[in-house]
Amino acid sequence: MPEYWHLETEIQPGKMRFPELSDSYTTEVAFDSAHKIVGYCTIRVVNLNRLCAAPFYAENPEVAARLLADVSRIIPNFEKYEKLIFWYPSVNKNMERTFSPSETQTLLTTFSVRCDFIGNPCAGYIVVSDALQQITVSQLLLEGWTTLKPSADFYGMGLVNTYFRSGHEKTWQYVQEALSNPQYQNYDVYVTGHSLGGALAGLAAPRIVHDGLRQSHQVKVITFGEPRVGNLDFSRTYDQLIPYSFRVTHAIDIVPHLPACVKDLSYTPPAGSDGSMPCDPVSTNGGYHHGLEIWYPGNMTQGSPYMICTGLPRDEDFSCSNAPKVDLDDTTMGVWDHRNYFGVETLELQKMLSGGKELQNDTHIAMFWWKMIFEHF
Repeated sequence: MPEYWHLETEIQPGKMRFPELSDSYTTEVAFDSAHKIVGYCTIRVVNLNRLCAAPFYAENPEVAARLLADVSRIIPNFEKYEKLIFWYPSVNKNMERTFSPSETQTLLTTFSVRCDFIGNPCAGYIVVSDALQQITVSQLLLEGWTTLKPSADFYGMGLVNTYFRSGHEKTWQYVQEALSNPQYQNYDVYVTGHSLGGALAGLAAPRIVHDGLRQSHQVKVITFGEPRVGNLDFSRTYDQLIPYSFRVTHAIDIVPHLPACVKDLSYTPPAGSDGSMPCDPVSTNGGYHHGLEIWYPGNMTQGSPYMICTGLPRDEDFSCSNAPKVDLDDTTMGVWDHRNYFGVETLELQKMLSGGKELQNDTHIAMFWWKMIFEHF
């Protein structure tokens, strides 16, 4: 596969004029005459009145130039933005590492929609493999928590975080359309995501079964650094609908501890302990995890020890990541562990806001993690 060509420059949009054709930014995919994907480009609105082109790759300069021009023309009032920036080229290198050639993976769709009034995006992509007869959904939701306590009903399955549900509703159409295609009706579905993208995966998977798009045994989920999505009622329903579901957690990653669960006040911490307490296994008032946790207490290099967390409370095993006491008021605690899974660093929105160049594409990395999980288990 040839090297991907990537712009490493900045353009002052005020010097460029494009017609107003749409009220949203979008993604364009380039194909050659054999219907092989030779490039794709997404331009989205970021902070400080800037546009960001990412992910963006092409197999030659001609494809890149055409993609950039086509996507730019769709953006309304393009000239009003201060700058068009490009993520560091390492975002788009070595795409072939994600899948092996024998899997014949084909990109069905990419999506990126505004999730809130600030403009934080919910994004992802869906790929299909005829060789494996499976569809994979990878999702990303950048920072933007408006409420923590689960308070929104999720189709009778229990209460979930309001912000997560809003992100789910804005992206569900893309998942629904892909899974409703008669051509793929017998294909299994794999759902994955990191961080808040894991929360979107945690909502998409049970709805796929709830809405009759697939049966329970056809849906498989692996997430990384996923927060608590809903309450205990949602957890129990999720576990019934999605029996194949794993939450991979790295050491003291802070995000899986959010939102906080209700602590079991009947528990007395032993003398000399850090005072940590387990989640209340009967309270429906706070957040409560779903799915089986796989906890890496230290490194995540190949061969590193991990724990399969089947202890009590169910889904909140007190011998795994819940065991160490976590200070939810300490915004620095566990951040490194959250950004580093299996040796892949995932710098999140604050890195982009500070102008850092080593920002990674979480949707690509999530797919890479899906492969990594089978190497580690």
